[in-house]
Amino acid sequence: ESYAFSNTDLRSIEIPVGVDFIDQSAFDGNENLTSISVGLGNVTYLAENNCIYTNAGSTLYIIAPGLKEYVMRDETQKLYNPDMIFRFASDLTKITINSSIQFNGIWFMYGLPNLIEVTGPDNHPVFNFLDGCVYNKDFTELLYCPSGKKCELEDLPDSVVAIGKYAFVQNRHLSKFIVPNKIVSLGTW
Repeated sequence: ESYAFSNTDLRSIEIPVGVDFIDQSAFDGNENLTSISVGLGNVTYLAENNCIYTNAGSTLYIIAPGLKEYVMRDETQKLYNPDMIFRFASDLTKITINSSIQFNGIWFMYGLPNLIEVTGPDNHPVFNFLDGCVYNKDFTELLYCPSGKKCELEDLPDSVVAIGKYAFVQNRHLSKFIVPNKIVSLGTW
């Protein structure tokens, strides 16, 4: 791994046309980095909305750590390294995913202390979204309440009968632990 520009005070990065390799960790820890651009004609990387993509935009590769909101491109199908992609984006308050993203689980969002909302399209093949939280497709299981969101168990939709594994992990706003009678399954807390 290369941390060539890690933990600096970078606020913007301009990647020239000729660059054909950027280590995914190159800009880690730059909390003020909110602007990333790539020279037009670069055949390896594409920059859009202060993120770097590979494979003609189908793979999210790097997100600017200082972003407040991330909206996934329609063309994005995967996250390059899901456990690292958002790890320094602690200012993120909202993530909007698309219907074509291919990932198993939602763990890539854990550890974002200011995240209060996750949204996505109604036609997402795996998840449903309501009030900033992520549910399974049939709204019977709460999968994730963002770390920065105040969630109360009694506010869950009537159809929810299960709390998913890690649904409230690192949520510092969970103020009560009164499990409604309708809940029949609790994941790991």
